[in-house]
Amino acid sequence: MPKKIDHERNRQIILEFIEKFLDEYDAMPSVREIADGTGIPATTAYRTVKTLNDEGLIKYKGHTRRTVEYMPESRTLNVEVIGYVSCGAGEEEEEQHLGFIPLSKDMVGNHDYYALIAKGESMIDAGVNPGDYVIVQSDRQAKFGDIVVALMDGVNNLKVLAKGDDEVVCYLRSRNADKERYPDIPVTNELRIQGVARYVIHQFGRLVD
Repeated sequence: MPKKIDHERNRQIILEFIEKFLDEYDAMPSVREIADGTGIPATTAYRTVKTLNDEGLIKYKGHTRRTVEYMPESRTLNVEVIGYVSCGAGEEEEEQHLGFIPLSKDMVGNHDYYALIAKGESMIDAGVNPGDYVIVQSDRQAKFGDIVVALMDGVNNLKVLAKGDDEVVCYLRSRNADKERYPDIPVTNELRIQGVARYVIHQFGRLVD
């Protein structure tokens, strides 16, 4: 019995191969190079390329040396806005779908991101203002000095992960000169880092690293 072709899997494999080929060689592959590089039969690779062309994800140019081009949209990463994050004392927040933010992969890379809308003023000295979109990388290991989305004792917070002067006790630290209003929060065993803040989009739309 003939083996069933997994078209969706082939589609994903080919898109990933094209992107890696582009990053490595700064050029687009031919259909033959796609077939050789993925192990997908040339006929199947050709059909998948045609389908991707019809969907507008790539541009297929036929019998030329470089038969495939990426469309600009395929270099875009749609980051989901999943709710709010407190920059103050911390609040319990529910995940919700609030739309998507398109970002260029050439600028932010191809990582796992989500976005949150900042609330409060404890991080204004770090450039995070109320209403800003915070782009969070969920597949990045947090280090001391990073701004993190912290879940602790049932509440979420956006703070700097910091060490105390004794190098033993860890804190969630604000970036606001008013230390009386925004004191350091000692870290407990309940701390869960949910991602590292990498970019901020201010209300006027500028992307800040």
